Amino acid sequence: MNRARTIDPGHLLIGVLLALGAAGALAQADAAKPANDKLMTRAELRSCFKQQEAMKVDRQTVDAERQRMDAERKGLMTERDATLGSVTFCIGNGV
Repeated sequence: MNRARTIDPGHLLIGVLLALGAAGALAQADAAKPANDKLMTRAELRSCFKQQEAMKVDRQTVDAERQRMDAERKGLMTERDATLGSVTFCIGNGV
């Protein structure tokens, strides 16, 4: 016989809080010390800035495309709703 197991909300809350505390402690430890105790060189920093700028341009392109597609989707949904409305009208009137 299958019995559904339930989790006590108190135990669940304690588990979540412990997990969040551990994640926060790990994040602080990582932030305090660089991965290999080495800072970025100027060349690496410049490269990083260039990469960020390229990603910004790419994001703007994607956002523009998303806006175009959202407008197209809205038009298609309006057209679909108009078509479904006329089909419902025809069926309801026995046409």
